[in-house]
Amino acid sequence: MSLSRRNQLLTDEFVQGELLFRAITYWFFCLLVVSLLVVGWSMVSGPPRPFFVIIQDSLVHVGPAVFGSIVLLPLVLMDVLRVSSRFVGPIQRVRNVLRKAAAGEPTPTVALRKDDFWQDLALYANQVVAKSAMPELKGHEEDANFPNSQLAPDVEV
Repeated sequence: MSLSRRNQLLTDEFVQGELLFRAITYWFFCLLVVSLLVVGWSMVSGPPRPFFVIIQDSLVHVGPAVFGSIVLLPLVLMDVLRVSSRFVGPIQRVRNVLRKAAAGEPTPTVALRKDDFWQDLALYANQVVAKSAMPELKGHEEDANFPNSQLAPDVEV
């Protein structure tokens, strides 16, 4: 398995789709709140005017910001996908290895990219798979065949 650059940004459609949906929702509500604040400020600070005039004036003030945020939104969403693939990819690989181990199939070690999150999770998964593959250790975990010095250190959560 080549662990160079990612070719696929959407690894887990459910998790990453939820992250994208939330980013778009936050963006939309942020624009809505800013627009309502500008309209409210125009109503309070300006002279009395018809409501549609206030809305038109507010759109003139908010329009460039809305346009800029629409231009930046795809860049933000791509970054959300890139960062999320750094934690979704490792979980997907650990899940696949554990699924094979649970089925009794030969399992490769979990190899993560250098910039992936949860490097310690891969180390623990590899240790579990290695211990389960050693028949002489089954039921004799206290034996010195697999010293504790080879185990990954505990991580405080």
